[in-house]
Amino acid sequence: MDGTPMRRRMGEMVRTPALAVTLLSLLGAHAMAQEPQPGVDWPQFRGVRASGVADGFGAPVRWNAETGENILWSASIPGLGHSSPILWGDLVCVTTADSGQADKLKVGLYGDIEPVANETAQRWEVRCLDKTTGAERWSAFAQQAVPTIPRHPKSTHANSTLATDGTHLVAMFGSEGLYGYDLATGRELWRMAGGGDIPTPTPVVDDGLIFITNAHGREAPIFAINAGASGDITPADGAVSNDHLVWSRRRDGAYMQTPLVYDGLLYNCRDNGVLSVYESRTGRRLYQERIGRGGSGYSASPVAADGMVYFSSEDGSIYVVKAGPEFEILAENPMGETLMATPALSEGVLYIRTRGHLVAVSPSAT
Repeated sequence: MDGTPMRRRMGEMVRTPALAVTLLSLLGAHAMAQEPQPGVDWPQFRGVRASGVADGFGAPVRWNAETGENILWSASIPGLGHSSPILWGDLVCVTTADSGQADKLKVGLYGDIEPVANETAQRWEVRCLDKTTGAERWSAFAQQAVPTIPRHPKSTHANSTLATDGTHLVAMFGSEGLYGYDLATGRELWRMAGGGDIPTPTPVVDDGLIFITNAHGREAPIFAINAGASGDITPADGAVSNDHLVWSRRRDGAYMQTPLVYDGLLYNCRDNGVLSVYESRTGRRLYQERIGRGGSGYSASPVAADGMVYFSSEDGSIYVVKAGPEFEILAENPMGETLMATPALSEGVLYIRTRGHLVAVSPSAT
């Protein structure tokens, strides 16, 4: 894909809007912003600091959405949305765009990127549920209209993940505008017309390094940049590092997934399911293995807890990989529906957004 509006819509699929996070930081300086509780709150795409990590509560290894094994609850979410769940306190929230029809998604690996034609009006909403029971706490209507920009066949009109500082909730609906809500009540605080062009994947910061990856265009790099870098840090032709670029890999980057840094290792999974793991400080690759049986796409980003890393395939399975320098799959867990959104974690419960449901998975649901 090239730099067209359609590519921008695809790029909004699985990460938090940077503009929303920036606005929250400004709001937090003047209002009652709160500090998130690690392992409990998941305030934006991939949680606290977008790290994707929530240790300390005994996360699940095995479940089955179709039989109900270890499923705490499952709540239907109408419409389509690739926004990941966020959690704060006892709330879990997602966005959706609902046409009132059975809109199609085209998942998997393919080259045809013609936009969806003849779309009808969508209803954009934010929905917040009780994280323990799945009961709806509040929903907020943003607007109803025919979308300004058509969607990619693998995308939706509610792609960007919400962001909260514990008081405010920011929703980005791309070309349909930016909205601010009261987290406790869902009352609309403000709105701003227009959307934004936001790159994907999301940068990750860990141990003084900024990790950036992409796989669209001439190269597919991974860059590990010193957080104190300044000036022009572009490496010379053929160079893999300099005073500010600690290490790089020019052909190992991921197109959609944001990488994960966990216990000193960088996990980078491409959209074909090929997982590469590196020492985060040196860039030394420890292994490269394929997750699953091939043929499925991987758009959701990994998350980790308690020595396990979770990878979601678009065709509906979540693979649990043992964290560490050697490749080992601990479990394959069927969800029975398409998976595009990145899961969230809170107090040992894994919250999974499927095509039609928000599912809570407990290590031992009762």
